[in-house]
Amino acid sequence: MADSSSVFLCAAAMMVCWSVIGLPLTRRIFGGPATALFAPALGWAIQSAIAFPLFMLIGMSRAVVAGVFAVMTVFGIVALLKGDEARGDAYCRPVAATIAIVTIAALLALVPMLGVMPKDTADGIALSDPIFDHSKVAIVDEIIRAGVPATNPAIASGTPGGRLIYYYLWHFSAAGIAIVTGVSGWAADAALTGFTAFASLLVMAGLAIRFAAGRFLPAVIVFILSMTGSARPILETIFGREQVQSFIGAASGFGGWIFQVSWAPQHVMSAVCIVVAALMIPRLLERGWFAALALGVVAAAAYGSSIWVGAITFGLAAVAITATWLLNLAHGKRRPFILRLATAALVAVLLASPLLVSQLVAAGTIGSPVAFSPVAVFDDLVPDRIRRLLDLPGFWLVYLPIELPALSLSGAIGLRQLVKKSTGESELRALLILVLTSLGVVWLLASVVADNNDLGWRAALPPITVLIAACSAAVDRWIRERRAGLVAVAMIGLVLGLPAGLSTAQGDLQANLDGPADDLSAAVTLWRAVQTETGPDDRVLNNPAYLAGATPWPVNISWALLANRRSCYASEELVLALAPMPTERRKEIAETIARVFSGATSADDIARIAVEYRCNVIVVTPDDNLWWNDVLPGSPAFRLLDAQSGWRIYRRNVP
Repeated sequence: MADSSSVFLCAAAMMVCWSVIGLPLTRRIFGGPATALFAPALGWAIQSAIAFPLFMLIGMSRAVVAGVFAVMTVFGIVALLKGDEARGDAYCRPVAATIAIVTIAALLALVPMLGVMPKDTADGIALSDPIFDHSKVAIVDEIIRAGVPATNPAIASGTPGGRLIYYYLWHFSAAGIAIVTGVSGWAADAALTGFTAFASLLVMAGLAIRFAAGRFLPAVIVFILSMTGSARPILETIFGREQVQSFIGAASGFGGWIFQVSWAPQHVMSAVCIVVAALMIPRLLERGWFAALALGVVAAAAYGSSIWVGAITFGLAAVAITATWLLNLAHGKRRPFILRLATAALVAVLLASPLLVSQLVAAGTIGSPVAFSPVAVFDDLVPDRIRRLLDLPGFWLVYLPIELPALSLSGAIGLRQLVKKSTGESELRALLILVLTSLGVVWLLASVVADNNDLGWRAALPPITVLIAACSAAVDRWIRERRAGLVAVAMIGLVLGLPAGLSTAQGDLQANLDGPADDLSAAVTLWRAVQTETGPDDRVLNNPAYLAGATPWPVNISWALLANRRSCYASEELVLALAPMPTERRKEIAETIARVFSGATSADDIARIAVEYRCNVIVVTPDDNLWWNDVLPGSPAFRLLDAQSGWRIYRRNVP
């Protein structure tokens, strides 16, 4: 379980360790005010990207992991003590304001962190809705048990070499801290969600302060804007839900910062990394080879956390930023710039290669993960013959203003004004290119690996990060300059976006009482019994539909959070995400598992589960029809290990 003391212990270790590692790096790479606020994100990226291939070579025992963390933390402390004090004054002063911003960010980060933690209710243990996407806690537990490269915890059959085909650097970093502190994978996931929110808020606050030439008030506006979301709730209240959905369709996973960090923090961390990387590219000549090496490491961390943000989105943006800089550089500076950029690319590929290879294997199995597919903005109220044509401008004129009302117009105006006032090869131009390229990806491309368009939803995160900062700095300036019209536009956007954001925060803080809370409490005891009867390498099969009502959509949540064991078929949602395979094969496995737990099964199905699917253990509960029509005692493939009023545990007979 993820008890409060474990989560807060883990989160504190993350904040201290990664901030100390990142502080001297931010001092050396960046100049100007509020640089210290980039430290947690940069420290996480550097430590995680370097540790992953290192731990592949030397293993992940507790002594080894703790030793590596200690060495890197001590190195950070020594580098801080020997740093340039003059630059230090610029990057962390005024101290009181910096401490206030860090404190507010830490308090606000509690909201998504609490969304991952269990809630005690009168009926037992219940969960909040975002836990659905945190079913990948199983990855954290797998790495804690067996290290990296990770074995696929969700399924054995159909995955090349049994490897996990996923971008799991974020989960790897949670596992590392969990090994050191001794907490569970669930607690580490919750803590890292909070840390990700904390680091992301500080990067946005730091950007806003830099955009405002050192003024700290825009950082406060960042915290307000980060709590905004779609204008749909307001529009549905005014016009009616059916009318709104008939015009622009139902809501999707595209959302504002608070929604995305609650549901998909690994993508948020990747977006933070590529925003920091975009700031580094213009500094390659100024900061020398050290900046090139750091850029490569940060790019590897971005890719390792999200292929959609760190590879596809940043890959296109990096090309655009590089081309722009080369066109504007003097001829004599182009060669050293290209050499340093090539060095950064080489470092990124080398560090990311363990995950990159598995992704390439998966692409060879299922084909291209991306397709040209412009966002479908309009729905039935727009005639069919012109609907898809109107979708193209509708993305910019309707979709973005509705889904990001507090950011799309005010943020765009603010960023444009900032760029116009800047001169030369400023970081603002690099961020503008990043925003436009990322929004272009959202507009025209879609991922086709699973049912969800993760590419379109997550590629919006870099623009959201930059636009929150730009809008905050712009609003502060408009207020001081008494630009009433622009302030009114910003306030209207804020009013339209706050209800959805606050609703998301409320969903993080409260339990979903529609689900079977008392059954989840019983599941804790069930999975403890399974752990007693099994070894860490055993693959356990339970009904994927068990506790399906505990999450907004069916997923095998009790296995993911509590089992601390591999599964031979976890559930459709988890297999889709973690084990790319042909659709026919996935459906065949799902149908066989469903027949077994329905009780309407055959000896062939039982044999297939034992041999082909490599299920070592089967868990049956009274919620399964198999309980009442149990064919396993008569099967030569399995024998009964433990029988209680709430479960039966069977083990495969090994010839």
